[in-house]
Amino acid sequence: MKNLKMSFIKIYEAGILRAAFLVGIITALTFLGFFVRDYYITKVFGLSLRSDIFFIVTSIPMFFVTIFCIPFGHACIPLLTKIKKTELNPVVGYFFTISLFFCLILCFVSYAVYDLSFLIFKKYPLDRDVKLAIISFLPLLLLSGLVILSNSILLAKKYLLLPNLAQIVVPLIAIISIILFASTIGIYSVIFGMVFGQIANLIILSGTLIKEKIFFRGITFKPPPSIKENFWICYIYLVIIAVFTYVNITINTFVALGLGDGAVSIFNLGIKFNLFFCGLFTAIFSTVILPYFSNLYISAGEHSLNRETSFLLIFTSIVLMPISILFFNYSDDLIFLVFHRIISEKPLILGLSSVFKYSVIQLPFWVYNSIILKHGSAINKVNVIAFVSIIISALNLIFDLFLIKFMSVGGLSLSMAASTGIGSFILLLYYLKNKYISLSNATITIVIWTLFIIAIILFNQEKFEIFIANFLFKIL
Repeated sequence: MKNLKMSFIKIYEAGILRAAFLVGIITALTFLGFFVRDYYITKVFGLSLRSDIFFIVTSIPMFFVTIFCIPFGHACIPLLTKIKKTELNPVVGYFFTISLFFCLILCFVSYAVYDLSFLIFKKYPLDRDVKLAIISFLPLLLLSGLVILSNSILLAKKYLLLPNLAQIVVPLIAIISIILFASTIGIYSVIFGMVFGQIANLIILSGTLIKEKIFFRGITFKPPPSIKENFWICYIYLVIIAVFTYVNITINTFVALGLGDGAVSIFNLGIKFNLFFCGLFTAIFSTVILPYFSNLYISAGEHSLNRETSFLLIFTSIVLMPISILFFNYSDDLIFLVFHRIISEKPLILGLSSVFKYSVIQLPFWVYNSIILKHGSAINKVNVIAFVSIIISALNLIFDLFLIKFMSVGGLSLSMAASTGIGSFILLLYYLKNKYISLSNATITIVIWTLFIIAIILFNQEKFEIFIANFLFKIL
């Protein structure tokens, strides 16, 4: 307990809690901005082919950004944190070249994927207007790669708030563009607004980089001596983690297709709350915790990093599990309060509530895994975490096919929570074995998890007993 108290004092004095709180607020405002953008798209263009086109042309490029570009930014932060100042510009120049050319390749691949998918499914003809919309949006992919690299450099230089503040201009300019130009250029007002918003974002970041005498200049494919082979190995593992993290919702969405009309909408709407908080924590961990861990590892060594990681793992479990229990217990009332005016059918309300109820169970375990991922990234050891992400995806699919027989669409959320929880337990055992966390801290965590699971069962005792009875009836 003394070590936990010391860790709290150290994190507090370093301003990490304050920075995390501010990043959370800024990220929430950015999410709100994108929500308002989607609201205006629906208000101006309706639920029509024109609004469909925007969401279609954004899906593949944003998928590539999530799978390839964001892991690249994460891999860069620990390296940029520890290299000497004299080596910084050569490394930045090399990363700029790699990012630029790789994103250009992804632009061509994105267009080819669209061409192929439209040819196969023939849902929307790839006519001149759709082709122009796709081509108009692809610069955002290229810009996103450069923005992510810029963010990584600034985070390594301890600019923790600027990357998130600068991102707010993207939805803001998109909203202004819709209001001013939707009547004349239609859905292109959104596309151009997003592109110009990202340009403005990059200009803001570039101004600070120039102030720090960091420049994107020169094209070089020759890696500087400070970039070792293990950097790219770590990046590949991070890509694997991103793929198998992203694919879980996709798997569950396809499984929901077999549950009848409306099941997909119920599932995707029900998990929005969980995705919102996961997005907030992703921003906090990427922009505050990962740079802090990387700096701590260099300045104080692995022992101090392990101590701070142990504290955060226990602290977030203690804070988030009661919150998850609260939302779990009052999910029916909350869902009814939010949706009763727009959804009149009681079965749909109950379906939404079950998805929401079981999705919040996942949150503490997801946060636990995310903290371990940032610790692994800081010390450049993420291979086991990548392997566990594959196990989580496999278990998620197995649990999906089992639980939907008893719980319908709510079983999809519970399968994600259960598979993530098992993944957390595997990572806990691995970290205990390698002495990244102590036996006492691991024991405290297991006790907290056990109390959490017992509380969930007690609050859901009637449904749990029905589930057990149905299960025994089917197997006997």
